[in-house]
Amino acid sequence: MTQQQIQSAKNHHRRDTLLWIVLPMAALVLLIVAAVAIAIWVPRDLEGAQLRIISDLMLMVIILCPMLLCLLPLAILMVVSVFGLNRVHDMLVQPLRKVSGYSLTAADRTSSITDRINRQTINTSARLGFIYRFLGTFEDPTDKEEDGQHEQ
Repeated sequence: MTQQQIQSAKNHHRRDTLLWIVLPMAALVLLIVAAVAIAIWVPRDLEGAQLRIISDLMLMVIILCPMLLCLLPLAILMVVSVFGLNRVHDMLVQPLRKVSGYSLTAADRTSSITDRINRQTINTSARLGFIYRFLGTFEDPTDKEEDGQHEQ
């Protein structure tokens, strides 16, 4: 990198730091100071309201902001894990397509084999149909056949 590019990068970094870190912090401090000043200059007959306003403000500053900062690493961890899962997904696309192709091939083969077996079974049953008529003679007659024989 040339010296001019390095200087430009430093200026860009300083500007971003000022814009995204220093100015929001300064705005927060000014907001807190303004809220406390307004709460203090409220007439004395609203002392309960003053106390509630200041306590709510201090709750935000002393409890909620540090809690947000403590949860920031967890949020960063979640973002990094999403990025990692996206990379893993991209790496697994090709192998999963191969597996999908293999499973489609296996499904097609299974379907064709079962169709051939079904056709062969039906053909064999049709050829041996005359034997089924003789095999029926050895079975017990049903109730209707018995009733029909008694009536004759």
